Amino acid sequence: FGCVLMGLIANLPIALAPGMGMNAYFTYSVVGWRGTGIVSYEAAVTAVIIEGVIFFVLAATGARFALVKLIPEPVRIATP
Repeated sequence: FGCVLMGLIANLPIALAPGMGMNAYFTYSVVGWRGTGIVSYEAAVTAVIIEGVIFFVLAATGARFALVKLIPEPVRIATP
């Protein structure tokens, strides 16, 4: 659902690509195949929800923009 919204409304479907790698990492490295990893899926989902809330708060308050401005301009320009 989020991909469709980003593609239609924000016109930035490519912006979701880095997050897809994190999905694969959590799925196969942290939780493991069918829950055989070192972390339970409940703990992994909880971590993802907390991370999402933190990023939402950073974006809603404008703190994300302030953090991005701390990165030197040549690095910001060179990073896709």
